[in-house]
Amino acid sequence: MIVLRYLRTETAGEIFLRNCLEIYGIDSAAMGRAMPRFYFNIVSGAGTIADFEGTELATLEDARHEAVRDARALMSQAVLSGKDISAREIQVCNEEGAVLLIVPFTETIRPFE
Repeated sequence: MIVLRYLRTETAGEIFLRNCLEIYGIDSAAMGRAMPRFYFNIVSGAGTIADFEGTELATLEDARHEAVRDARALMSQAVLSGKDISAREIQVCNEEGAVLLIVPFTETIRPFE
């Protein structure tokens, strides 16, 4: 199995929050209970691209929405390059590495009507 490093880019909301915390000198660890960190590993027949950074999100449902957005963005880039990566999936894992949710790329798009 091939394991590659996958670096997720921050969402606009994450950047805004980080900037606000820095501007006002707020230590995010001091803000109370930390949100759970979810990891979004991309799995294909060739191997796994592991997300070593993860993203803090409030709920598993928020993580599912993030995985759907990531899959759509990756498929959009692949289509523009003439590639089909629809057989891949994103495994949403917790900090211990347990798979909490699997989001197949094919389930993130609707059939053309």
